[in-house]
Amino acid sequence: MPLLTDMFDACWYLENNPDVRDSGIDPLEHFMTVGWREGRNPSPAFDTQFYLQANPDVVEADLNPLEHFVVTGRSEGRKPLSELPQDIADSPLDDDILRAFFDEKYYREQYAGHIPADQDAFTHFMTVGWHRGYNPSAEFDTQFYLESNPDVGTASLNPLEHYLTSGRAEGRAGLPVLEGLDDIPVLLQDDTLARSMDVVAADFDPEFYRRRNPDIKGSDDDLFRHFMTTGWQEGRDPSSQFDVSYYFWANPDVAEAGINPLLHYRLHAATEIRRSLQPHAKERAVLRHCRAVQDRKPFWQLPEREKAVDEWYLASFLKRDRNNRSQNAGLIVSISHDDYRKVPGGVQNCVRDEAQSFAAQDWTYLHLFPSRAISTLAALHHGEFVASVNGQYVGRVTVDTLLKVLARQHGHYPHRHLIIHHLMGVMPECVPVIAQEMQAEKSIFWLHDFFTICPSYALMRNDIAFCNAPVPTSPACHICAYGEERQTHLPRIKALFEALRPEVIAPSRYTLKFWQKKTDLPVTKASVQEHAFITAKVPFEKRIPDTLKIGFIGTPVFYKGWDVYRELAAQFLGDQRYDFFYLGSTEQDAVNVTSLPATVTQADRDAMQKCIRRNEIDVIVNWSLYPETFCFTAYEAIAAGAFLIAPKGSGNVEDLLNSSKEKIGYVADDDQELKSVFETDRLRSLVEKSRRTTGTLEIRPCTFAYLVPETAQ
Repeated sequence: MPLLTDMFDACWYLENNPDVRDSGIDPLEHFMTVGWREGRNPSPAFDTQFYLQANPDVVEADLNPLEHFVVTGRSEGRKPLSELPQDIADSPLDDDILRAFFDEKYYREQYAGHIPADQDAFTHFMTVGWHRGYNPSAEFDTQFYLESNPDVGTASLNPLEHYLTSGRAEGRAGLPVLEGLDDIPVLLQDDTLARSMDVVAADFDPEFYRRRNPDIKGSDDDLFRHFMTTGWQEGRDPSSQFDVSYYFWANPDVAEAGINPLLHYRLHAATEIRRSLQPHAKERAVLRHCRAVQDRKPFWQLPEREKAVDEWYLASFLKRDRNNRSQNAGLIVSISHDDYRKVPGGVQNCVRDEAQSFAAQDWTYLHLFPSRAISTLAALHHGEFVASVNGQYVGRVTVDTLLKVLARQHGHYPHRHLIIHHLMGVMPECVPVIAQEMQAEKSIFWLHDFFTICPSYALMRNDIAFCNAPVPTSPACHICAYGEERQTHLPRIKALFEALRPEVIAPSRYTLKFWQKKTDLPVTKASVQEHAFITAKVPFEKRIPDTLKIGFIGTPVFYKGWDVYRELAAQFLGDQRYDFFYLGSTEQDAVNVTSLPATVTQADRDAMQKCIRRNEIDVIVNWSLYPETFCFTAYEAIAAGAFLIAPKGSGNVEDLLNSSKEKIGYVADDDQELKSVFETDRLRSLVEKSRRTTGTLEIRPCTFAYLVPETAQ
């Protein structure tokens, strides 16, 4: 499903409509309800009045032109803009730009005796020389250009200036074709390339280009030449400060003319308002890849060649497990969204911890996850699982087989409980039936995230901004990639809760409070149980170094604040006050960020803390763009003695910092304050005044501690 936000630029809309900006109205809502009727454009890529004039059927049907174009018009071949202009710009260029294409040595040698010794050669060409047919360099023939383009001569335009601003883009030649001398055009082209490279040299970042394009090898100059000849045509960016794809999108005239966008930007930056980066470029980059959640491909699925096991096979697995135990404490049926045995992550760690704890106390732990990993609930009649028993792989299991086997287990286990860690990819209609057939004494539902409120489990509208869970009929849901799916998602979740009435456990007070505010789902009981807590605290004593070591831990993805951290590191490249690091196991290509390997496993749960301590990381930037329900990485940072910086609105992380009596971190209002803290000496002051401690991060074995509290102590 196409998204309206693909064609809407909120920042551009506000800049071009100051009345909307001053009113404080949401720009997208204004355009969708009022703006299009007033003929306002949603972005540089869509002309509202042109579209309505060109499509009278849209006018007659009283349809929003942008919505019509995104939903049907584009696929029908309708144009969002009028025919693109052929001229790129008609405003004069700065002298500095023109001088880059002027060869003073050549000019004085060619016209010796005609240029006063005390006069600047460039000024002579611009005021007198071109009128006499003098050439500014060997690359441009003034007389040829004027004779080939009488419109330029008639308008009394400086031929070099016209060529650089529009003639070249229109395909006009600056030199006559010399037959029989095939090598001359190549030499001239190389010389022109060298001059073009001089113009944009300050805009090219070789370190950035090398990291972003590992397939391109060579020296800094080789990389620069690659970008100027090939890279820009392949959509490769020259630096973190210039987005090639965006520049073409915002300037269709440049794209149509096939001009190097960086060169065009530098030639016209002084005379035209053209942006090198899209406002909110990070968000737009995510948005370009955002698709309606129901249209997304599966992350993973079990190969079709692996057939489902039968009742005997599953039952024999359970029987063998019982026979291997000195006593039989009970049966746990646990449901989550993937294989905790192989996939890393916070939820997976919780499942792994409780699975081992139950098994150690002679419980049978039957884990189920969907055979097809998708971002939504599974469709009706698509509820296959993959099963394991106490960590031993069983295989594909149909719901029918599972129910028949569970129905025969009543007499084998003195206690039976159902635990739901996640429903992503699960057909929820089968869950109450599982509880019924196994005769579950308790059904436990964990609030690891907000999937029960929306298929966007982090409540990120279009994967770029926290939405605060508006009502499903909100306009915000109408323009969101998760909005359509949410309409069917919520009734199915509610039906499950009404049938099951589970005991709900939240990993933090923040999570439970927010969840209860946003839902009215029926439960038997609701409580808070934190996944971990810090013990054996010891005051952290360390001299603050001249250069602070700054770290980012966890998964380097947009919604965890990785893009904000990348920008921060790039901004302070060369600043002796800071060194930037990434601690984790994912490859990253950020400029000015050094990777430090750290992988948290069941055998080494303290790996991240040890990495922080070993490398003497002073500050951890934990910049989640949505409220964290718990956040292991925040606890790991604090336990390791690092100073933690988090944003306002980061959920349990913000609560953790604000509720601590020690000055263990700082909550910044937004991205701008974060940068301000680094720009000034505030960060050093905050770290020096902090009262941090180191300690042991004690892991609570999730549901085991809840169901068997006396053993978990």
